Formats: sequence, structure tokens, C-alpha cells
Amino acid sequence: MADLPTYLTCRGRCEVEAESIAYVVAAAHGLDASGYTFAYLAGWAGGDLTRVRQAAETVTKAARTILGRCSADTATGPDDLAGAA
Repeated sequence: MADLPTYLTCRGRCEVEAESIAYVVAAAHGLDASGYTFAYLAGWAGGDLTRVRQAAETVTKAARTILGRCSADTATGPDDLAGAA
């Protein structure tokens, strides 16, 4: 909750980052979310592509972390993952 004031003042950037990360991760798994994502990003970015570009470093880092974790999890095999749940 300590980050709530930052989130409220920077919600557009937070939404752009979160949706962009979800788009990258979905694309890496063969899912096409472009029909929804691009319009959503444009709305939160207020049509300002600079805002989207500014979020790129955060998006890239987070997406790489998530995808790295997904790769590590799937490398163990589906049977191992089912037993861990």
C-alpha cells in the first residue's frame, strides 16, 4: 500500500507497463493479444507513443524475468509441475 500514491499519480504508465509485459509474455507463448492490447495501450498512453517507449526498459526487464521463470518451470517437465501444485 506504500506505493499507492505513486500508482495513483502514474496509473497510465503502470497500465502501459503491465499490459505491455502481458503482451510480450503472451506472444512468447504463441498467443496473439494484439486485437485488445494495442487499443488498450493507446488509451492509457493518451495517444502518446513516447509514454510507451519510456516504459520499454521496465517492460523488457520484467518480461525477461517472467519468461526466464517460465522456461525454468517448464524445463522440469509437466509431471514435476503437477506434483508441485
